[in-house]
Order: sequence, then structure tokens, then C-alpha cells
Amino acid sequence: MAPKKLEIDTYFGQNIQDSYKYMENVEDTILTKWIEDKNKEEKEIIGSINNRTNLLNQINKNSTVSPISISKIKVSDSNFYFYLKNEKFNESPKLFYRKSLNGKEELLYDPKEFKKESKKAYKINYTKPSWDASKILISLTESDKEISEMIIIDVESKKVFPEIIDHCWPSEFGGVKWLPDNSGFTYLHFPVIERKSKKFLLNSATVFYKIGEDPKKLHTLFSKKKNPLLNIKEEDFCEAQIKDSNSKYIFAEVSGATQYTDGYYSEIKNIQSKKVDWKPLFSKNDLVTKFFVKGDSLIYMTSKNSPNFKICKTSIFKPNFKNPTILVSEDSNSKITDFTLTKKGLFFVKTKNGVQANLFKLIDNENIQKVKLPKASGYINVFSKGSEFADLWVSIKGWINNSERFKYNFEEEKFEREKLNNSLNENNTFEDVVIEEIEIPSHDGVMVPLSIIYKKGIKKNNKNRLLINAYGSYGWSNTPYPYSYLLQWIEKGGVYAVAHVRGGGEKGEKWRLEGYRTKKPNTWKDLIACTEYLINNKYTSSERTVAWGASGGGICIGRAITERPNLYAAAIIKVGLLNTLRAETGVGGLNNSKEFGTVKDSSEFKALFEMDSYHSIKDNTNYPSVYLTAGLNDARLSVWHTTKFAARLENATSSKNPVLVSINSDKGHGLNLSQSEINEETADIISFALWQTGHPDYQLK
Repeated sequence: MAPKKLEIDTYFGQNIQDSYKYMENVEDTILTKWIEDKNKEEKEIIGSINNRTNLLNQINKNSTVSPISISKIKVSDSNFYFYLKNEKFNESPKLFYRKSLNGKEELLYDPKEFKKESKKAYKINYTKPSWDASKILISLTESDKEISEMIIIDVESKKVFPEIIDHCWPSEFGGVKWLPDNSGFTYLHFPVIERKSKKFLLNSATVFYKIGEDPKKLHTLFSKKKNPLLNIKEEDFCEAQIKDSNSKYIFAEVSGATQYTDGYYSEIKNIQSKKVDWKPLFSKNDLVTKFFVKGDSLIYMTSKNSPNFKICKTSIFKPNFKNPTILVSEDSNSKITDFTLTKKGLFFVKTKNGVQANLFKLIDNENIQKVKLPKASGYINVFSKGSEFADLWVSIKGWINNSERFKYNFEEEKFEREKLNNSLNENNTFEDVVIEEIEIPSHDGVMVPLSIIYKKGIKKNNKNRLLINAYGSYGWSNTPYPYSYLLQWIEKGGVYAVAHVRGGGEKGEKWRLEGYRTKKPNTWKDLIACTEYLINNKYTSSERTVAWGASGGGICIGRAITERPNLYAAAIIKVGLLNTLRAETGVGGLNNSKEFGTVKDSSEFKALFEMDSYHSIKDNTNYPSVYLTAGLNDARLSVWHTTKFAARLENATSSKNPVLVSINSDKGHGLNLSQSEINEETADIISFALWQTGHPDYQLK
């Protein structure tokens, strides 16, 4: 066990004991030895679970049946298709392109060519072709680190430009926006990208880069320093957008770990000026999310006075967000989750409870027509090339169906499957599966959506194993997707459930706010209520129930097992946010305080203390088994959330249940893993869950 070193922090006259605060220094020798020992223990125990190797072999075998996968499809104004494709199992995707959907496929770039002398493994995590498809920008990241470097390729000659642009993260923050004349682009620059620095990711700036110039000579367009009158904080992200190739405007937004931003605009012609004149457009209080431009009008989604969102229109020159023209009114039963503009009109998606999606078209700014989909969908993403083009695409997916891409045929008024590889089975459909979408009453009577997935024939006799997932932060909706954990779990006869808890976005803005800051307890209490429902209705029993979540979902899972430890046999938390009281001092902490609150405010301090899983652990309590993972290169969350929680739990629990910890020195937040790494992680987690829920074939050797 890790030794205790008692320290006391005082907040508003309240003393808070912290025996593992020293772990916040990741170079502490006691901590590094403890991590080494815990990693060794985890490998020995997980490796000793019977049939874990057989499970991994089966997962790998399934992966090699259809090893080819295509992702990050981009279509230029000229209908060039750019996409990433891996052709062999566990191969890093390469960049390909075609001059049309059915054109000849050509390799543009293999990430193995990037910095070959370094012998490091790089992955492409973002691409952006110029409007005319003459050039394409490629972002590459080392392993799972996310912070990136960018290069530019001439598409026709496949020549790689010599300049390398660093200090960026386009896959997450704003992306790259090409100028209408394709001569250069804007991107978000971070002055400090060293994780150990207190200035990590602070004071970001949108900069303009012109092709062929020295990328070290920054031409800043929008930043805290450049715009001192805009009250920008050092943790804010100063992003910019150029909407299409005909745009007369560039838009700037002060964003962060929140759905809403302060927005400004300027004319494109000002972009090379020494100082851009940014005019105010909307504020955070206008609750604007996604928006498009048509002429001199802004078409946007907002939750202002409409928790389930509406689509509105206002002038860019004389914006009126208090009384805009309403194009699509709010639906009290479904949330507007996406929309796009085409030459043929405005198309939008409405989703009920985050799991039942439909597509609609606005006709003549008055009537709404439902658009027939090729199949029922739990999730729909709709996209186009802009209001000057007729092209319309949707990608749809479900709990047991991989994402499928369709293009709309306006003449025949139907969607047609768009496949870039005819030999690829992109839709691995699982048969004989039951999906129940219900709502259950929470602790306060509020109805919480609950998704339940299992194979036909399962008897409701309290003997089934349950893996229940929840998130509940940032207004993010836990939408249907065939997660590897889900598919493997139900294949082994288990019940998989998703609790769509408050704090997420499944039921609109009000749902988010009911699990926000001081109301955060609703998040884990909703999970507890869903778990109790499944037990009371004989889907499972507490000794066969495993709760799992990741990142911001660590609050939900951590507090559920510390508030109701006897309700769960085990918990799995990946890269979890577990020590909210200290979160502001860690990686991304200042930005995340926009979501969870700050200890500088007395009421928010109390809320942070209540949602803190680490400080909720009580001595001599019978806690369930716990499996925790984290990465030392995580650019989103400090690793000590995991280490402090694990050390405290291991010391406090009165049970003999294991507290397993896997801290990877090469990985980050787990979003850029190779297929073999995903498979290994899946085998570890499913084996652990089967072991802890008593599966006879998955006990320790």
C-alpha cells in the first residue's frame, strides 16, 4: 500500500485532510515505485484470469475478418474524396484520395514516412483538404499523446511541403480553416505544450499561416494578448471559423469546456491586417451552438428559452438574438441535435432521449417534412458542403450497428449507401439481440432514460451479469454505438445497460443543467436508481453488477460506488475525474471548472467536495472491486486522479476485493489507440468484469 503523508487544505474555514496529495507530483519516487508495483500486480492478476488469452484471441480473430476500416471522410467542393484507411489488422491508417466516389484510389501519405529518423510511431488524427482539393493538411500525433504536428501535401504531385507546424491540436480544438483562395489557413496555436508546465495549453491564439512561409513566425489573429478589451481568460480557447469557400467573413469564438461561446466576426479581407477588427456577434448568454452563414444571415441552433433547441435566423450586421426569426420551433418531446444547409434547403435531426433519431426538412421556411431514412437509427449525423451545393449525407448508427454513410438522391428522394470499399463489411449486425429503451423514476421522481441490451432468451431471474455505463457531464449525450465492451459482454451472455443520467444532453439543456455544478448529485443518483431498477426487475443482482465509465464519467461511477458500495460487485473507471476538489490545479483544470465549478466560490466548493469520489471514501467500508486505468501522457486529465483514488481506496476498504491499477507511460486519454491496444484493453476489462461477477470460466488460475 502507498504510505500516507497527511496534509491539510482549508477552504472557507473547513479543513480537508489529504493523505496522498504528494502523488500530485508525478516524479515523486514513492509514487513512481507504487505505480511500478501496481502495474506489475495488475498484469499478474489480469494475466491469471482463466480464458483471458482465449478471449483476446477471439477478439483479434474478429478484428482480422474485416481488417479494413475507413474513417475521417472529407469531400472537397470539387468532389474529391479524402479518407483514412487501414488495410491490415493493427496497421496505422494511411491517407488515400479519389477524384470522385467511384474514381481510382490513390495513396497520398503513409504516417510511417513522418520523421522516420526518430523511429517513433505517428498516427494521422486529422486531415483538412483545401476547398479546391489542390492541397491537404495532415495532422500527426505520436502514439496517444494528441498534441500534434501538421504538414501540407500537394495533392497532384504528392509532394510534401518542407514546413512542419507544431504546437497545435486540430483534432480537438477548432480544426484548420482554409482561406477561400486556398492560399493558407487558420489554426489554434498553443504557446506551451509541455504537460508539466503550469502554462500548459494556456493563452491559445488563432494564427494565420500562408503556404510556404516560416511557421515559427506567427501571424496572430485572435488571442487574449491581441484583444485585451474582450475579457478573455488565459484558459479560454481563442478559436476561429471560415464557413465555406465563398465566405466573406471569418468568425472568432472564445470557447472552453462548455457548450456556449462568445462570438465575434470580421471580414475575410482583414485577415492579413496587423490587427483584426473583431465585431461582437453573440454572447454565451445567447446559448448559440452550431451555426451556418447564408449571404449576410446567420442560421443557428440555440437553447435560449427552448431547452430542446430551436433553429433561428438573424442578420450578421444587425444581430437580434432576443427576437430572431424562428425557422424550426422547439419540440417538447425531442431535442434538435444536428442540422445543415444545402442548396435544396435546411435539414435537421430530432432525437428522443438520445437514442431515437429522425431526419426532417424545412420546406419554404414554413412546413416541415419527415425524410425517410434507409433504416431506423439511434444516432444521425447530417452534413453537406454548404448552402451553395445540393449534396447531402447522413451517417447513422445504433447499439449493435456500425456507422453507415448514405448520400441523398434528390431525384428519387431516397438515400443510397455510399461505400468506399465494396469488399468491406462496414455493418457488423448482431442478430437475436433485444434492445429496450425505457424511462425509470429516479430518487426525486424524474424519469431517466435507460437503454438495456441483451441476447434473446435471457431469463429475468436475478442471475444475469450486468455491465452498466454512465457519463453525465458537459451536456454530452451517450448515444448508441457498438462499443467493443458492449458487443463482447452480450456475446458472453451478459446484460449491457446505459443510464442516460442528468448532466448529459439526452433530454436537452434542462437535462444538462440538472446535473451541473451544485446539482451534480443527480448524476450519480440517477445511475443508482437505474441500477436498482434492473435489480428489482430481476435483470441482475448486486453481486453480478459492474458499473463502468470514463473521463468525466468518473465522477458518476466513483460517487455511485462510494455512496452505495453494496450495490455493485465491481467498478471500472478509465482515465477518470475522481478528485474534483483539486481538479483546478491539474491538467485542463481551469477550463474544466467551467463545467464543475471552482473552489474559489463557497457554494461551488461544497458541490466539488460532494462530487469528489476520492474524499468520499470512508475508512473500514466494504467497497467493491475496482479496476482503474490512466495514461501518463494524458493531455486532458492529470493521472493523479486515478492514483490518489486507488491509494485511498486500497487503504480504506475492509473487503478483500482487489483494487487494480494500470498506468501506462506511453498512453494519454485513450482516444488514439491502435486496434491491438483496443483489443487488449477490451480483453482486460471484460475478463475482470466476468471474474468479479462469478463467471465460472473466468476465475483466477
